[in-house]
Amino acid sequence: MRRARAAGVSVEEGGVDDLPEFYRLVEETQVRGGFRLGRQFEYYLRQFTALNEECAGRMRLFLARYEGAVLAAHTLNTVGPRAWYLTGGSASHGREARPGNALQWALIRTAHGLGAAEYDLRGVQPSLDQDGPEYGLLRFELGTGGLVVEGVGEWELPLVRPLDAAFRRYLARRQR
Repeated sequence: MRRARAAGVSVEEGGVDDLPEFYRLVEETQVRGGFRLGRQFEYYLRQFTALNEECAGRMRLFLARYEGAVLAAHTLNTVGPRAWYLTGGSASHGREARPGNALQWALIRTAHGLGAAEYDLRGVQPSLDQDGPEYGLLRFELGTGGLVVEGVGEWELPLVRPLDAAFRRYLARRQR
């Protein structure tokens, strides 16, 4: 984070109009990292809009600029005393200035200012292989003084139970 500050990385809170830039960086990160989140731009637009309609400031978008260009963008979600980094992306160039580190620090400070008792960095993979692609993320997260905590994972609430039951039967047949 000191490197980002010394390089002159600035962080600002964005809004819905900045989501295309955020999405561009998420896409670039997926290509560079060789993974797919499987979400289109419209998903992030609906997510941002719905969460903020439910409670203003529930989902926030932060952008890191270096030499006039947006090089990283991350989202911060808050519910009660919990805050977490949900999704982010970064450009392939300018990484030496550590714009992602500056963003995480801004998210942590914002969460603290909102009264959050916990900040979840998410994203720790089950492998501790130092040669694996996810090791850098694990090293960064542990380097912040964080703890690796295993939670119950994602959950879903079926709103139309007959449709949910039919879908589960379909998935069970497909897996045979």
